[in-house]
Amino acid sequence: MNPQDRDPQEERVWYKKKRYTISLGILVLIIVFGLSESDNAQAKTLKQAPIQQKKVVEQKCNSNYSGCLLLNASDYDCAGGSGNGPYYTGQVRVLGYDEYGLDRDSDGWGCE
Repeated sequence: MNPQDRDPQEERVWYKKKRYTISLGILVLIIVFGLSESDNAQAKTLKQAPIQQKKVVEQKCNSNYSGCLLLNASDYDCAGGSGNGPYYTGQVRVLGYDEYGLDRDSDGWGCE
């Protein structure tokens, strides 16, 4: 086939298709590697960020009472009563030994 016999319009279409294919391939590479780089950057940021753990305040509760009267407290008294503390509580259910003397009538309820 002679170069003069070629259709110039056909040659331009082929060139555009090839350019489009190359451009599309480059775009795909940019997207893939771009996402890959951003993922790596995020991973590095996560690795560098200090892990902040919430401090859990663990209260040790006395199992002899409902609610949470502090375990090993020196004394509890009924709120609004004549006791001198240092800790005060409202009405509680006495579930075991009444070590603070909150259930005066021994009915299972303290500070009633």
